[in-house]
Amino acid sequence: MAEIKDQFGNYIQNLNKIGGETLVDSRPATVNLAVLNAEVLADISGEDFAAFDVRGTFVATLTPSYSIDGVNFIDLPIFIRATESFALNATAVGTYFFEIPTGTRKIRVRATAYTSGTAIVALTANKGLTLGYYKNIPTNLCVTTTGAIGAAVTATIPAATGLHHYMTQIRIERFAGALLTAAAAPVVVTTTNLPGSRAYSIDASAAAQGTLVEKIDIPVTPIKSTAAGTATTIVAPATTSVIWRITVDYYLGL
Repeated sequence: MAEIKDQFGNYIQNLNKIGGETLVDSRPATVNLAVLNAEVLADISGEDFAAFDVRGTFVATLTPSYSIDGVNFIDLPIFIRATESFALNATAVGTYFFEIPTGTRKIRVRATAYTSGTAIVALTANKGLTLGYYKNIPTNLCVTTTGAIGAAVTATIPAATGLHHYMTQIRIERFAGALLTAAAAPVVVTTTNLPGSRAYSIDASAAAQGTLVEKIDIPVTPIKSTAAGTATTIVAPATTSVIWRITVDYYLGL
């Protein structure tokens, strides 16, 4: 059994095991949080990035925070890789990540709300990785659908198991197949599986035959579908003398 230590007698753990060696670490791997304000605490000396793993059966809210003076703590947002989102705390089993601000002396994960059970928490930090998460993926998929005159049209982005759609452009074209008279309300194009029941109002002005009106949505960041593994649709209603064309550029992601 190999025991590798630094000059202070601390075991060095960031080495791969070679030839069956066992590297010994006497520190506890986890802490049980089973009451309100129970916490797992770690001293920080230049680390930039932290992760904590939560196991067990519990009903509680776990909140990470940092301290510059070692006494007063400020809450930190966490990043959830599974949903590609930020949150203020953890309430379920999982692995969570957060950045450590420069000058931090201590970090902790505390049960800021507690009802029952035991959360088994492991907390660690390192200097090798800060949170840089990029989804700058080029659009490589497209759906385009053209209808008949006076007919409704549905553009369907097919479901992909376990993956979301990321829309980089939605283009809706209204072509006047005959003279259009003005209407008192816009024509509304609806969607499914997009956040907020997204919809688009289309110009309902009088238009000569052969006129084309476009509605183009190019978001600053891609629009992520609400549910993974689910078809997304964009629906233009049947409109007298109108030919609809809907084009969606997108890619697939977690």
